[in-house]
Amino acid sequence: MASHSRLNSENELIERAFNGDRDAFGELYQSYLEQIYRYVYYRIGDQYEAEDLTETVFIKAWEAIPHTEKKGLKFKAWIYRIARNGVVDRYRTHRQNVSLDETNPLSDNDANPEAVYQNNETIRDLIRHVRRLDQDFQDVILYRFILGLSHAETAEIMNRSEIYVRVLQYRALKKLRELMVKEMPGDETAG
Repeated sequence: MASHSRLNSENELIERAFNGDRDAFGELYQSYLEQIYRYVYYRIGDQYEAEDLTETVFIKAWEAIPHTEKKGLKFKAWIYRIARNGVVDRYRTHRQNVSLDETNPLSDNDANPEAVYQNNETIRDLIRHVRRLDQDFQDVILYRFILGLSHAETAEIMNRSEIYVRVLQYRALKKLRELMVKEMPGDETAG
């Protein structure tokens, strides 16, 4: 019941926001701010740019409301699409690689410093490999494993079928594994 009332509440906020209610849009902003920021941050790796781009996403969403058909609109998918387009635009204009030293992977405060360092290095390697993938592969990994979205939510955001997302996820993980195995130390064949 709680999730049903939350969904009704969100649908009401969406309805009000699409009727020009700034307060309702503000509540949607608060609900989705952290998720969109995480998505943008993991895509570009710079905290300040991610903050700026996240704000831009919500400004564009607010400005797009009068021109958007709300019938059947899923706000979550819509706002993620705007964020995805913003990241793509950012890459088109910047055309530069982000330094992984700027990223701050999550660490375990209870672990010993050596374990934390090793864990952070593993995460940095993983991020570096993910960033070498095609954009759709990066997105499916990010949506599914970083943001924890379902196949259905990922499909909606990517404007694809759920089956396509499952296949894309399989291919992305396979390609990621190939990239990682290729660079594993001691994996060279002696000749």
